[in-house]
Amino acid sequence: MAVVELLIALAISGMVLAAVAYSVDACFRAYSINQEQSDLMQRARTGMHRIITTIRTTNAHQPLSADALLAFKEGIVVSDSGIAMFDADDRPINFKFDAPRGQVLAVDGAGNEYVMLRGVRKFEIKFEPLRSEQSARTGGPYDKLLRATVLVTVQTTGNALDIDETVAAQTVTLSSSVMPRRNIW
Repeated sequence: MAVVELLIALAISGMVLAAVAYSVDACFRAYSINQEQSDLMQRARTGMHRIITTIRTTNAHQPLSADALLAFKEGIVVSDSGIAMFDADDRPINFKFDAPRGQVLAVDGAGNEYVMLRGVRKFEIKFEPLRSEQSARTGGPYDKLLRATVLVTVQTTGNALDIDETVAAQTVTLSSSVMPRRNIW
């Protein structure tokens, strides 16, 4: 009888240990997912902050694509995958979406490209046009930016070199609006 009781006790203990191991594994997976989402959110916020700050402190904003630029100058609210502007020293700076590589790039006046965000699935800037004081007096084109709304969707790329991603397909979407300070009359 002692051997039968011992086997039953071992079977029950084995089931309890298997349940504990399963729950510990689930906890580690949940921790990994939360860590990835936290890293992804931090990277997306950092990139968004840099883009918004640059738009806020620069002037002469316009869409990158020719069609969007034409509509913008006519006073139509347009969306584009990039923005062109000039910094305080009148040097051009652009932000553009490189869809094949899934990156948002900053391009300086010399044509050097710097990666702002990786794993980007969607990047869009909505432009609301404004006439400058002189253009409003003469009936000229819309030549200033009233407000830009930036929308970016970033997804983990899985095992990236710069961070530890092991569970892919975590997605974060951020949106922010900005009004350039230099466009105030």
